[in-house]
Amino acid sequence: MAKAGFIHDKLDIKFLVLYLMARVASSVDFSTLADLTFCDDGVEYFDFAAALAELVDTGHLELKDDKYSITEKGRRNGKICESSLAYSVRRKCDRNLAKVNGVLRRDAQVRAEILPRDDGAHTLRLILDDDKGNIMTLDLLTVSEEQAGRLAEKFRTHPERLYDSILQVLLETEEEGSRHKRKPARQPRFPVAAALVFSLCSLSVFFQVRLAIKQVLLLVHRKITAATRQSRPGFSADNHLIEFFRLLYDRVPV
Repeated sequence: MAKAGFIHDKLDIKFLVLYLMARVASSVDFSTLADLTFCDDGVEYFDFAAALAELVDTGHLELKDDKYSITEKGRRNGKICESSLAYSVRRKCDRNLAKVNGVLRRDAQVRAEILPRDDGAHTLRLILDDDKGNIMTLDLLTVSEEQAGRLAEKFRTHPERLYDSILQVLLETEEEGSRHKRKPARQPRFPVAAALVFSLCSLSVFFQVRLAIKQVLLLVHRKITAATRQSRPGFSADNHLIEFFRLLYDRVPV
């Protein structure tokens, strides 16, 4: 029964692998290369594994630290044979390569190294690069390798956030210093005069309140005196009440 897809044998798989390896951003492991190769329904796992091993044996690919990279021989022969691949297969490979290369470039530009120290602690070196070179290298002292590993994992997840935060702090400090030099703090004008005016206003209100109280007491005193004389002259309780309001009136200063 004929296989589905455009890849029919190990030779086609080798051409496909060389096409992919010539375009990846860096060396890849077995699972990543397998995901890229299985873009066609005609690729089978065991044929792929056998073709990959033969490419390493013939010097077209190099295996180092469980990652595959293409050699100059593989790049040269792959360029000659890539026209044998169907156009639809190459287009599908190019779309998959764009996604993988984005991840590979990010991993290559964001690195973290854990370096042991003589005192038992560890130095965590955080490295951030872009397409033109290194933009940040930061060394942090950590108390243990476990702590360094956790910090390194967070840095790989959000490297731009750390870089932006450091840059923002440095720029804000510089801008604030220059802003204080350009615009000195405003000093209050005529502080003694302002305090004097406030004091005079307070005294004026105070005297007005006291004058009003005295006027009320005087009015009450007169009313009670008149009522007492008309109704019950000589009544001692009312006389005491009149004397009480008179004393209050006398004690309130103007």
